[in-house]
Amino acid sequence: MGHTILNRAGLLSLAVGCLLIGESLFAQSVGPRKWKDLTGKFEIEATYVSFEGGKVTLKQTDGEVVEIPISQLSPADVQYVLKEKSGVSLSIPGVSPDEEAKSATGPTAAAIRWAGVPELSLPAKNNWGAIRIEPPVVKKAKSSRLPNTRDFVFEKFTNFVAGRGFAIAGYNFPEPHSFGKKGTTRLVRVNLESGKVEGTIITDGIFSLMDVSPSGEELVMRVESPNAGKSTDLEIWRPAGKTVERKKAFAPFVDGDQFFQQVEMALLGVNGRLVVTSYGERAGIIDVETGNPIATTPKAHGACLSPDRKYAAILGDSLFIVDLASGETLASLPVNLSSGGVVAFSPDGKRLAAQSGLSLTVWDLSTGETYREEVLPGGATASNERFAWTSPNHILVGETLFDLENHLPLWRYSGVDNSLSYGASTLVLTHFGQQTPVLTAVTLPHPAAVAMARQALASGNLFAVRPGTSVSVDVSAIPDAGEQARAKSGLESRLIAAGLKPVTGGPIVLKASVETSSSQRVFRRLGTLDAPESVTVTEYIAKVEMLVDGKSAWQNASRTGGALSLMTTGNESLQDAASKSSRPNYGFFSEVKLPQYVLRPGGAGHLGADSVAP
Repeated sequence: MGHTILNRAGLLSLAVGCLLIGESLFAQSVGPRKWKDLTGKFEIEATYVSFEGGKVTLKQTDGEVVEIPISQLSPADVQYVLKEKSGVSLSIPGVSPDEEAKSATGPTAAAIRWAGVPELSLPAKNNWGAIRIEPPVVKKAKSSRLPNTRDFVFEKFTNFVAGRGFAIAGYNFPEPHSFGKKGTTRLVRVNLESGKVEGTIITDGIFSLMDVSPSGEELVMRVESPNAGKSTDLEIWRPAGKTVERKKAFAPFVDGDQFFQQVEMALLGVNGRLVVTSYGERAGIIDVETGNPIATTPKAHGACLSPDRKYAAILGDSLFIVDLASGETLASLPVNLSSGGVVAFSPDGKRLAAQSGLSLTVWDLSTGETYREEVLPGGATASNERFAWTSPNHILVGETLFDLENHLPLWRYSGVDNSLSYGASTLVLTHFGQQTPVLTAVTLPHPAAVAMARQALASGNLFAVRPGTSVSVDVSAIPDAGEQARAKSGLESRLIAAGLKPVTGGPIVLKASVETSSSQRVFRRLGTLDAPESVTVTEYIAKVEMLVDGKSAWQNASRTGGALSLMTTGNESLQDAASKSSRPNYGFFSEVKLPQYVLRPGGAGHLGADSVAP
């Protein structure tokens, strides 16, 4: 039976057994066929099951399962096996390959016009009681070793999504020379209850997998633009055996600013409601059936769906919780975004988390009250693909697992390429540069991390800083004496906001500094024949660091300067423009968010670490 184990060295290992494949709309072996050996004298009728370790497993019509070395099969049978295994026809001299299924030309994308569409707005009164999230019941997931990329260099894994009992992985193969095509997209469906691959679809064109309906009957795909152009179009697909029906297409943002036309997120909710966002600009809700826009907001940084897909959280200047069936904003929450943001519902639907920069905020959805406001360790950075709840009290932010109940950056799990909440499990994609990605179903935190946290918390000496701790401010490392007093006043106000006590002297020090580094860069004026000029570019790093007995326990920084492009006015020289664009961010010392809880120095900002290994 397939299962995931955490070995004594802390590495996640995978053991996958042979289990039966369930039904799906994806391509599967259609039934028995005749198989011949190399001599052509021996023949059996059987259904292809799998190919592993150089051996082909076949199920004969009488139910007997046999294993045959692939080296003993006829060339036509070898090609059939390779096609079933990798999902692509391979050329074998003297053998006619099976005709490959191709999809019809896709539908024309309908431009979405947002003018006049109702905008999401702050409700007169938050209606928290109307939010009734019903998480779906799913069986425990098993890990799966996904098919190899067909080419180590060119085919790329793009994303994976999950529905009820299955996951789908997407691959892009943009290079035309290997198979005489303009590029292909491969979708592989995995049964999460068995850990086995159910089927594969290959279609012409380059698309990115964005989302799937819970039943798997609809896929949301982004059309990838050639030559690194903007990817502005979405398509709705229906899997149909070895091909797809490309049902509808939308261009959500082509009516807006050309710099914000690319679709960043596309999430499929209940009743055919499609939630879309562009990069740092508009978000909206579209009725897939009619193509009509239902609601919009002119500025958004991210979005997510509730576990039952009935509600959307859209993160903009406020955090809107929207009933997808009606398009009504049921509640909103104030946010202070420092640099974009990501958002996610807890798997039980009772909490909502948002991260921006190093700030993590969690709300209780029954009341709208803030449950936690945390400042994460410097290495904890998230993306839409790497921000997942692993339990009602734990969030995986990038590679750092944060224990909300205990304000604790608990564990670092390196090797996390993508992560996704799935019932009581977390689906983690690991790759490590290999051709075979692994979709690992795991429970986080693992028992050793739980035991270590319990022991550390019981000691009473885990945190060097907690609410009420006395902290002194040192601004002597700021070269500009005129900015020192302002920085000290700003940092003392930030200490008070974090529930800490500013004092003079003491073992715990909040140190402020400004560091500089200069380098020569070559710039050329656009639209002229002027020769390139070498310019001195200065980068400034404004940094705050929490020191405990002289040792660093936490830090954060703001970088400015180091421009890659310059804007000149009038007869201004490139050097003057570079100097003008390089200024220390002294405002950082009055704006930085300080943690209420800081671990004692000596570790890496968390209790322990493991590698998620395929």
